[in-house]
Amino acid sequence: MAIDFYDFGELSSGFAGWRVAGTIRGKRYQKYFSLKNPLPNVTDTVWRDYQALRARYFEAKMLARSAACQYIDFISTTHRSTLPGRGLGFQGMTLAILQSAGTEHYRCQFMVNRRAKTQRFCINDTQTLDQAWNAAMDAWETINDVRPKDAVRIRRTKKPSPEAFKALRRQMNEHEGHNIPVDALHHVFAGQREALKRRKAEHALGTPGQRDSEAQWDNNDLGDFAAALVSEIERYRPDGRKREPA
Repeated sequence: MAIDFYDFGELSSGFAGWRVAGTIRGKRYQKYFSLKNPLPNVTDTVWRDYQALRARYFEAKMLARSAACQYIDFISTTHRSTLPGRGLGFQGMTLAILQSAGTEHYRCQFMVNRRAKTQRFCINDTQTLDQAWNAAMDAWETINDVRPKDAVRIRRTKKPSPEAFKALRRQMNEHEGHNIPVDALHHVFAGQREALKRRKAEHALGTPGQRDSEAQWDNNDLGDFAAALVSEIERYRPDGRKREPA
């Protein structure tokens, strides 16, 4: 947005006054505020001050509209420069699968982008997908001064599923020349594996819907115990050798 003043004789068109112009979402806006006074009962000085004030007001209104549009776009659209498979439906955060420095391991992660400074939130054996997402959202909200109600909505509705990282791995391998192994997704799908393991264990042991005694466990207690038991059993191979933890 720009405001320019032209005095009498500066333009061949004969216009004198202020021109306010700018572009919002690709649409060009401009408005002229002339110094030519059409009111005989108003002095030229008063008219000049009035037009100057109107020009500044129009500029401020356009700047406010531009800022509002930029904010709405920021929280509701993927930036045009975001590479395929990385977008989350808002700007300032992307998905990534990167190789850990000095190792052959790849890690799925959220990247909070702020010009030259980038924060990474890896999904690993100490930080689940949900935990990494919430930590990344906390940083994103603070860095970008996002309204709390918008951050709450985005945190609830924009969280990617493990399938998003699966699709990103496919995109990078098939279209970008990478060779990311499938075990890069191990920690991303850990939550789904645990939930499936829990359901299988509850089904195998039965659902305690009847209260035959006061010591009857509830569904959550039995499910937790069953899942832990299945995990312990799966650490052993059929030949009796102990399976190393993942």
